[in-house]
Amino acid sequence: MVITAGPGAGKTRVLTERFCHIILTRDDVSIGEILALTFTEKAAEEMKARIYMKLSHVVHELRQRDGSKSTLVKRLKQNLDDFSKNRISTIHSFCAHLLREYPVEAKIDPGFVIVQGLTQREMIIKAVKSAISSVYKEDKSELTRLVRTFGNRGLLLEAVRGVIEHPITFKRILTTRDNLLSKENWKDQVFKEYCGHIKDYLLIPYYDGLKGIKDGKGQYKQVLGLLTEWYQKKDSYRDDFGIPSLFGQLRKLAQERPSRSSRLVVKLGTREISYLDMVDTYYPDLFAVFNPDTIFEKELSILLELARASLDSYQAEKRRINALDFADLEARTLEFLTTLFFSENRAFIERIQERFKYIMVDEFQDTNRNQWEILSLLVSDRDQRGNPVLREDKLFVVGDKRQAIYRFRGADVTVFDRVTEEIRKSNATNTKPIFWQGSGKRTL
Repeated sequence: MVITAGPGAGKTRVLTERFCHIILTRDDVSIGEILALTFTEKAAEEMKARIYMKLSHVVHELRQRDGSKSTLVKRLKQNLDDFSKNRISTIHSFCAHLLREYPVEAKIDPGFVIVQGLTQREMIIKAVKSAISSVYKEDKSELTRLVRTFGNRGLLLEAVRGVIEHPITFKRILTTRDNLLSKENWKDQVFKEYCGHIKDYLLIPYYDGLKGIKDGKGQYKQVLGLLTEWYQKKDSYRDDFGIPSLFGQLRKLAQERPSRSSRLVVKLGTREISYLDMVDTYYPDLFAVFNPDTIFEKELSILLELARASLDSYQAEKRRINALDFADLEARTLEFLTTLFFSENRAFIERIQERFKYIMVDEFQDTNRNQWEILSLLVSDRDQRGNPVLREDKLFVVGDKRQAIYRFRGADVTVFDRVTEEIRKSNATNTKPIFWQGSGKRTL
């Protein structure tokens, strides 16, 4: 089931009520057999408090109505007594617990420590500094050029740290780099798109606005004449729309402009466009002679090699002290569960799956691909081709993709849309009524 709604609509409340509803109505489900996940420790603790208070209130009401010897009261009281066995946590706490519970199968030392926050930051910065020093010794000129591009050494250090702190993001950067640089004539294509942006976003709106000026002063006639000639011929240029040549002429006019001459500003809503600002900001005439993407390609390569060396150093230090960060917890759990799921002997993965009869996820829009694949392996069977297929009625998620805030950690809002569709398909034949539905919320 998926519930999606805007901020303040009560999505988390619905999740906690569903949790309590299952405990109330299913005598074969105990408190530790419902896995409820959220994205911060604070949110997890708040969810625990809500559920405990709700169940306590229900027990109090039922005891007054049916007496303390009621079967339901006894069962709910037992769940409250066993509340410390709850599986309400963050995804990373869950991963850590699972890895420590099955260290042999996961091929991991169960005594690992989790590094996060300031400790993790200091470890990464130390690794980056070490990598920068190594590169500096090998080729001082290349590193100097990279430092100049970023402004100073500190900004370069922070850029590399940001890249390797979240391996999913780093992997996407590498994939994007490879996809871009593997394309034939990619620099020409990028330059064409650059010129296209100038044409559509600046030149045509500016030209249209300039024609509406009456009694134009300063270089009005010269600028309008250049733009008119360019506009009439722009589509005859195959690659650059004639923009480099136009900018060369506009730049010459700007240099010859008398002081205090009109800037020929055109107002477009909240924007103001002047030919003087255009030639100060954009350089298609210069880039046509020397393409800066040649420098970009070289410096990007240096930056990513620096990031890779930093990551290797950081990983080596974690191995030395037997530590895992959040990304490691996800990766090792996914590797462990994937091996079990696709093995010939299904008994092990099925035993883990049956431990969690229901899985609930709050703020699902902030889930990344690794996290979803972990959850998918816990709520799926294998079809005839061996591919994962969601079980019916086991997964419950709530979220709002407009509230996604963890993209910098690799969260992928497209996961929300894809999972919504998978859940819809997995429940295609389900005719059982849902227990709750409120106005302004969609329940699938």
